[in-house]
Amino acid sequence: MQRIATIVLTTGSLILGTGAFATAAQAKVEPPAPSERPAAAVPSKPKGSFTTKKGFKYVEAGGSYSVTADKITVKFKVKDKKRDGWTPGVQFAAIEAWDIDDSGVHFVTAKARGNGRGTTPGPGGSGTIEGPPINKDINNNQGYKQKCYTCKVKRYKPKKKVYKNPLADGKYTYKFKASWKSAYTEGLFVREILIKKKKGKKGYTVKKGALNFVYFAPLGKLVGFDNPNVRVPGTQKAAKLSAAERAGIARAKDAPLKAYSYSTATTPGQPSGVTAWGIVTGAKENDFIRPLVVVRIRDDKTDKRIAAVKILYTNDDPNDGEVWTLWKTKDKGGQFVSFLSTSNFRKHMYFQSCVGRNGTNDQGQPTFIATNCGEVLRGY
Repeated sequence: MQRIATIVLTTGSLILGTGAFATAAQAKVEPPAPSERPAAAVPSKPKGSFTTKKGFKYVEAGGSYSVTADKITVKFKVKDKKRDGWTPGVQFAAIEAWDIDDSGVHFVTAKARGNGRGTTPGPGGSGTIEGPPINKDINNNQGYKQKCYTCKVKRYKPKKKVYKNPLADGKYTYKFKASWKSAYTEGLFVREILIKKKKGKKGYTVKKGALNFVYFAPLGKLVGFDNPNVRVPGTQKAAKLSAAERAGIARAKDAPLKAYSYSTATTPGQPSGVTAWGIVTGAKENDFIRPLVVVRIRDDKTDKRIAAVKILYTNDDPNDGEVWTLWKTKDKGGQFVSFLSTSNFRKHMYFQSCVGRNGTNDQGQPTFIATNCGEVLRGY
């Protein structure tokens, strides 16, 4: 029996498990109940608050975040509960399409005494240094270990390697004056950091706490069920695969996937201007699993082209299948759109990234007209 990944979103990690799904010979089923769809325990609201968990005993970090189509903004503070030779810090990472933005480590410096003789243990200011590579811990946590040809990792590059002021150490709560912002808006991680200066050397010793998953973007509207009264913008269905799509399936190689997460960024030769990625998962229906595919489509550049992805579902015979074209209706670089795709054809899933333009059909409905598509890749 074929197997398909089942997604469980939990605070602190993106866990991909496995579960069986049935063949298309089984009876047609209705859309899964909301409770049976992939549910994110991680907050997916555009605004919220957070407090670190499973970190260090005498440290706590918290704050609030807000998400727009263009950026994530985080306001934050740290709490030191004991004077123990270590200064608390905090490190963030924003993710999108397997790209990662590392904030560096934000920490607290001590306040100078009024007479200029030494410092108080309390906070007087803040600093930022390059921290331990958070991207490696995120990748190990999620299973994204395959080679990625176009993925980006933004590491914070400090203006100062060592700050003149001593580090704050004692009982205090410090609210950082500047917020941290990132253009990556799919997800947000945070972790506590402990820091102290190296004796007789220029530099810092750091300890890293557990990763906390703060935010994960909504999975998107469910598409894939025939309902003539409802049409999700940016979606269209073809009842049969074209000759070119069938030929693409014949040439298709397994995408270099891990646990059925997928991305066009892992395969060279894809059209520029679009990145498509997501996770293959499933929803339990009666005695089997219906495939569900989280589809995210990012327009990488404002260039008068529309970003899209084709999801091809088939049984063993490529003539027995359907194609869902999903696209971002507006040409806005750096923004992405999400869908949750499904089909009654359950044996195989292929995907293909495309760029093109908006159009209309004979009924006046919006359509996508492809001008350039990449190679067809096999999801499962």
